[in-house]
Amino acid sequence: MLRFSPDLSAFAALDAALPLWKIGSEGALAQQLIHMASELAGEDTNALKFLAGLMDWSWQKSPLDSTLLGPYLALDRAAHHLPPATRAVAKALRTSTPGPDAIDTNIWNELHTAPEADLRRIAVNHASSAAGPMYLAAAFDRLLDAGIWEDAHALLTEFSSLPGPVQTRYEAEWAFHALDPAESLPYLKAVDPAIFGLWRGYRLARLTLLQGGRDEAREAFGELWREMPWHVNLTLLLHDMIEPPPTPDSNDRDAVGRSCVLLYSWNKADVLDTALTRLRETDLAGARVIVLDNGSTDATPDVLRKHQTDWPGNREHRFLIETLPVNVGAPAARNWLLSKTELRDAAAVAFLDDDALPESDSWLLDLMATLRRYPGHGAVGGRVTDHTPPYRCQAADFHLHPADGFPSQFPDFEENIHPADMGLGQREMGFFEYSRQCSHVTGCCHLIPRESLDAVGFFDIRFNPTQFDDLERDLRSCAAGFPARYCGHMGVRHMQHSSLAQATDPAKAAHIRGNKIKLEGLFAKDTVRKIVSRDQQAMRDDLLSKLARLIKVFGEQ
Repeated sequence: MLRFSPDLSAFAALDAALPLWKIGSEGALAQQLIHMASELAGEDTNALKFLAGLMDWSWQKSPLDSTLLGPYLALDRAAHHLPPATRAVAKALRTSTPGPDAIDTNIWNELHTAPEADLRRIAVNHASSAAGPMYLAAAFDRLLDAGIWEDAHALLTEFSSLPGPVQTRYEAEWAFHALDPAESLPYLKAVDPAIFGLWRGYRLARLTLLQGGRDEAREAFGELWREMPWHVNLTLLLHDMIEPPPTPDSNDRDAVGRSCVLLYSWNKADVLDTALTRLRETDLAGARVIVLDNGSTDATPDVLRKHQTDWPGNREHRFLIETLPVNVGAPAARNWLLSKTELRDAAAVAFLDDDALPESDSWLLDLMATLRRYPGHGAVGGRVTDHTPPYRCQAADFHLHPADGFPSQFPDFEENIHPADMGLGQREMGFFEYSRQCSHVTGCCHLIPRESLDAVGFFDIRFNPTQFDDLERDLRSCAAGFPARYCGHMGVRHMQHSSLAQATDPAKAAHIRGNKIKLEGLFAKDTVRKIVSRDQQAMRDDLLSKLARLIKVFGEQ
């Protein structure tokens, strides 16, 4: 069997061969890494071991992925790395799942665009076709993503033609997301460890953590890390379990008390009411809250007055309302708030979207503690997910790909800014609960220190009404020597999708493309290269340091 041993020289060599590796091991990044490693595996044993491990993990996560199954078995024919039980199941699936060429494009598109209520019917109608298992898996995934547990579970009855271990594996996936940890545990334990050991091990460790067994979970994650030490997200989250993030102290509390929380809103009275109710429940340590009514014509003024009347400590003007007659857009609204005299001596300012719900009561203290322990950063932000189960990832730490190898989407315009896909859209699994330096954190919830405001300035109103204004400021901050800091231990539930995900019609898509052109035009190619180079070096140093720590703690057994 091929196994990637935890050795620093091997990790350094892997990074030199695959610079994309250190960004992460989930989502579209994994697919790109499989393709890149496949091209190197014939002459690079290190890349071959990494490829084998990544394909094992990827297949166990998506055993009915027709684009993966063929290459997975081809690698086994060349390297003979699969255990007999895994090989037998993979071959049986290959027999019943001929490959992506068998997929009917019309059916496939329908499964990805139809209303969730129709998915079970569509999948069942085509379950007996050659691509039936793939249709069932696609419908099942969409139903899980939408949190429609009953339909997802009912669809599992159509999986009866699949090998028994695969059926059990999908039952366990449903249970993991649909049931509470204690109820889902028997389903996870029923999964065959000889075939789906990595997938099973991670979820059992995650369940243990969710049930409060932090020490036991750390050991379980450590055992899993010995099997796949190349997994960047696992490395980062495990490291932060043995070296926890800073705990807020009295100095952090004092700094928060000298800071401000800023929100702006336009015609979302009900959502704003929910967000402010949640904000009031959190520990703001005396921070002033200022909310801008950005020209609303609904009940927003009434919502704001209600919260101002009831806000704790309002006699000290801890909740202020700012009203504009028209909507000036997101970047101008941010700048209007930043120009308030109340912020003149603020230690830092936190922007929170009007539809964002912090998970932890200590969210602001946690961000401040991170900011003060890691000075010199232009912004600190956290992990953002959907606000309903299965809490799919909307944002984590953002990094830029080097421009080389990434073609421009514009036929007559050179594109240099290529944000990496960090597994966005994945169901909440804890893979982004870590902290490290990055190029950008989402503006949904971020803390900006006074030093950064003074050195870099406010937001660029040329990005009105919204889109890329927070990214532009963070890149400008990076160029000035103030990179961003990601604090994934602080989570935010976002009641609406990101603005990129809401680009559902040609006009919105055109606006986003237009603002992307503006973004490209503001940064010279050499400037972007320097930002990328610094970020790549920071990621490399951070990852190798954390790997060294894990090797010392867990190592080989």
